[in-house]
Order: sequence, then C-alpha cells, then structure tokens
Amino acid sequence: MFRRSAGLTIRLLLIILGIFAAVALTTGVSQAATRAYHYQSIDVDIRILENSDLLVTERLTFAFTSGDFHYGYRWIPTDRLESIDDVEVREGERKYELNPQVRQWIDIRREKGGSPGGDSYAYTTWVYKNQFWIAWWFPKTTNVIRISVPSYVMPAARRVVDEPTVEFPLAGWC
Repeated sequence: MFRRSAGLTIRLLLIILGIFAAVALTTGVSQAATRAYHYQSIDVDIRILENSDLLVTERLTFAFTSGDFHYGYRWIPTDRLESIDDVEVREGERKYELNPQVRQWIDIRREKGGSPGGDSYAYTTWVYKNQFWIAWWFPKTTNVIRISVPSYVMPAARRVVDEPTVEFPLAGWC
C-alpha cells in the first residue's frame, strides 16, 4: 500500500518525538496566578491518508487543579505549510461547534475575567503572524480532568524534494 524508505521512517519518528516535546512545553491554556493545571497526558496520532495528506489528532488531557477555566488553544507555525483544513474539536462524543466569537470570548476573559461564552462548547480558528490558531471554549471547569481532542488535516506530505523523499514541516511545533 505505502512504501516507506528508512529515511522516511526515521523522519516520522523524529517528527512524532518533536511533537510530544513541543506540546509538552506549550501551556495551551491561559494561566493566572490563582489558576493551576497540568497536562496529565498528551497523545498525538498522525495518519498518512491515501492522497498523502496528514490527519493529525491530538488528545490533550488537562488536570485543572486550582481556579476556574473556560478555554484551551493550540497554535501551529504556518511558514512551511500549504494549509490546515478540516479542523474539529471534540470532547468524548461531543463535537464542538464552529463559532468565530470564541476568539472574542477569550480576549474578554483574559482582559476582564468573567465567562462571556457561558456554557458553550465552541471553537474557532484564525491565522496571526505565521501561526494557525485553534481555540475552544467550554463551560466553567474547576478541579476536574478534561480531555480535548483537536484534529486537522495538513496537505504537507505532498511536498517532495529533489530526491524521492517527503518533507514534513511538523518539527518545531508549539
């Protein structure tokens, strides 16, 4: 079905290790002095689709230990990407609805506090300074574990260099 060279296999392994390291270093959620959380686990699944696109599914398990939380986010450098498509955010069986207001809700929460998005389960995306942002809003969360699952498609595997190898622009994620 797919033929992989040793170089491609090594690159994929390095990319996956790089993703784990980068995601572990990313805060992903707004943190104030009175709020505390940590990642309980981070799992990333990358599948090469038949058309060579990459389907990336992240499973981010947050343990919220102090204070209240309403949102999470991810950003991905875009300087070596063609695009990011088919974004979804899920939590268990719940699929978040696309809502551009999520970005405003997060800005208001950061500046003034409160809960402008209320009990919504929604997400949005935007591009800012060569970064593709995925942000999601959820009802007030205090002292619980929450598992957010953003997923997206990257047509990055189509980039072919001089030799018959594939270049994946995933290293250096934050």
